Amino acid sequence: AECLLTRDDISEGPRSTDPVRNDPLEMGALLERAAGIALRIGAEPRTVALSRAAANLFDRMGRADSARRCLGMCAGALHRMGQAKKAMSAAKKLRDKARSDGAAEDEALALGIVADRVAAAGQPKEAIALHEEAAELLAKAGSAAKAAASWQKAAALLAETGQLERARALLADAAAEADGAGNTRQALELRGQAAALDLVLGQLADVLSEGDALRRAWQELVPAGSPDAVLLLAKALVLAGDAARANKALAKCTHDVDDWETAGKSLRVRAELAVSQDRIGEARMLLHDAARAFLEAKVKRPAGEALLRRAELSLDQDDPGACKVDLTRCRKRIGSLGKAVEIRGEILRARLCDDLDEREILLEEAYGRAMQRGVLLDRTLATAAKAQHHLQAGDPDMARETLKPVLSELVRVRDGLPEPLREGFRNSPLIRRLLELSADPTMAN
Repeated sequence: AECLLTRDDISEGPRSTDPVRNDPLEMGALLERAAGIALRIGAEPRTVALSRAAANLFDRMGRADSARRCLGMCAGALHRMGQAKKAMSAAKKLRDKARSDGAAEDEALALGIVADRVAAAGQPKEAIALHEEAAELLAKAGSAAKAAASWQKAAALLAETGQLERARALLADAAAEADGAGNTRQALELRGQAAALDLVLGQLADVLSEGDALRRAWQELVPAGSPDAVLLLAKALVLAGDAARANKALAKCTHDVDDWETAGKSLRVRAELAVSQDRIGEARMLLHDAARAFLEAKVKRPAGEALLRRAELSLDQDDPGACKVDLTRCRKRIGSLGKAVEIRGEILRARLCDDLDEREILLEEAYGRAMQRGVLLDRTLATAAKAQHHLQAGDPDMARETLKPVLSELVRVRDGLPEPLREGFRNSPLIRRLLELSADPTMAN
């Protein structure tokens, strides 16, 4: 295709003798096929040249569908190359063409590319709206699988910006649509992501039920099952305080030796299991290994969250030096962790403050944010930090009052669990630290 596109009449003979060159549609088809191959093997610059030439040729021949398809390939390649302005320009051109031609799927493709570029430029709100618009177009066009994928991208951005309830609702709706269209695998993946958000939101009983259902559904679909479904169930069991069943679930989690992301997720769950059994040193080592695995998989945010959790445990063990090392490593390697764990970062910075008066002010601010808009883990960490500060200041009454609201919330979580799990909930990483503080001799009453 490249040879025919760039051939020289003088050195290679007249073009009139070339049957492919004389048939514009055949030439366009050849260029499009070559561009597709170049994209699959990661040769984006060649993809851009070939797809652009094919799009122009098809446009001249009045083949609007083929022209849009090639323009979409060109925009996607430019996006993968990091050519932000050119990718945005190509995507907008595709969007305008598709809109004038009434081609919903191509318009949605363009909107998705524009949304990805807008998100990369730090404008998540606008990117979410674009992904939602693309999903609605695809749903109306009857492309359920592609619509669900666009909803999924919008939900991921919502979760990153801390809008977990909205993200969870979006994933649940997308899963229902995918299931209704017969896309079982996609529906299970979306249900798993929705359940993972439920776990963050503290819906422990629901996740235990859904996690087991997902594990069985995956086994029916794929003999090996899904590592993510197994790890979701294992994490829910750890947070419920059932170490024995969590260990059994983890034993069933198998993955490829070079699947670093799944390895990182497994190590994270094992770290929380170690915390539930008061093996904090082991938990810190596991979190270190988890961060390394995530970085090997080139997924920065989970790596940063592993280091943040390690820093929290270091400070719980009265090791501020190690805590600061982990935070520094997190900032250097990861950068911003995003809104999802912003409150936890504030709590940690407040706890590290040496000035007692300033620490109290910072803790009060972080506690207020955690109680108003934080998730369950934020509220437990903020409560533990504030109660500990009051104990250190010699005010057990204030510490007791601080503990009451979240302990009451956790009692409701416990009461929602199946009867056999309720007694072991005291071993949950969610409540262990609070129970340690409430057992302080000065709060005996």
